[in-house]
Amino acid sequence: MVTKAMTLWMNRAVPGQPVYPEGQGAPIGGDWIGLWLLGLEPSPSTADLATRPYRLTMTYRLQPMTADPLTAHERLCDLMFAAMTNPWLEQDPDATTRVCAPIEIVPAATARDRYSAQTLGASLYLDVTIERPRPLIETQLVREPAILRTRSIN
Repeated sequence: MVTKAMTLWMNRAVPGQPVYPEGQGAPIGGDWIGLWLLGLEPSPSTADLATRPYRLTMTYRLQPMTADPLTAHERLCDLMFAAMTNPWLEQDPDATTRVCAPIEIVPAATARDRYSAQTLGASLYLDVTIERPRPLIETQLVREPAILRTRSIN
């Protein structure tokens, strides 16, 4: 669901450019943009532990695949400006499951430290944080008053 929304976002950012998640079905030697999911991490929240939603950060690598490096760099700039202009990932409102999540650009140095094995060619790394509501826990009715034992401080 999030990867599909990410693909739609990339299609709006670079119109007319095909996007292939994980490179599946991409033409060999063609002109396209690859979208790879590199990792999933739980994200801490500062809200109340009992009511905070579950949060998950998904890190994506976007890489233009073209024979011309100048074209690849131009497409990376288009994607980066799109992430800065509209840092929210929103899926089509007609979809059954609504996706609305913030997009954060991962700095190049951080990406190299985190994913040194996957830094192939000119790439842009984006973190997308999604939330899912925490299930409510029903508590039992307390029928007896609490017994408090106290003493004076004197």
